[in-house]
Amino acid sequence: MRSLQSLVAAIAVLTCLSTPAVAAGVLYVDDFSDATLNPFWETRIEDPGFSIIQNSGMLTIDSPTAPSAHLNASIDSVGRYGGTDFAVSVDYRVPQGNAMAWLTIGQDPGVGNPETFGMYLFGFQDYRRWLDNATNFGGQVVQANFGNERTVWHNFKISYDASAQSASAFIDNVMVSTESVNLDNSFIRLNMKDSSVYGPGPSQVQFDNFHLSAVSAVPEPSSAVALLGCLVVEFVRRRRRR
Repeated sequence: MRSLQSLVAAIAVLTCLSTPAVAAGVLYVDDFSDATLNPFWETRIEDPGFSIIQNSGMLTIDSPTAPSAHLNASIDSVGRYGGTDFAVSVDYRVPQGNAMAWLTIGQDPGVGNPETFGMYLFGFQDYRRWLDNATNFGGQVVQANFGNERTVWHNFKISYDASAQSASAFIDNVMVSTESVNLDNSFIRLNMKDSSVYGPGPSQVQFDNFHLSAVSAVPEPSSAVALLGCLVVEFVRRRRRR
């Protein structure tokens, strides 16, 4: 019996030690200064007239003529995030036109009942929070625009509390909204929506200094076996102290 306990303890030690923790801190940073878009991202363009260009240390999404419909051009994260606390932030400005600049975190469409949370500058008029969950669908004004978004960089940030399943939105580090929403297994999107409703001329949105951060340390991989191993190690240690 003692030999069996020793064997279980040894396996548990190996399991526990082989399960690293993801420390709180920055997981991914992109200043958009490379020659091409990093493999962290994939592009999505709904209008052939839109262009997504990375140069001069920034990402530029351009629409030469505003379409009649609300169309979207974006870069989306290839990976999916959630299940643990995390935060996403990005700088933005709108040098031209009335298009909407967005930071969005959402679950994949068509899979169950996907939920989404985002912040956007609406037609160079005001800032709105976007929420799509079991009880809400749509935008809500949270504050007026600053009026200098053509030339001055501002910052969107969204933080997610996985245990509470809630997200908070910030503009220039000031919290403007907190909502209940499930963002587990979600992608991250930087995008421009454009429409002739907000002005028929060309539009341009720019992004820079993207950050994805872990808010708290979490086990990786998230494994019940690894957790059991760590618990067994602690149990053995406590037994030996007696």
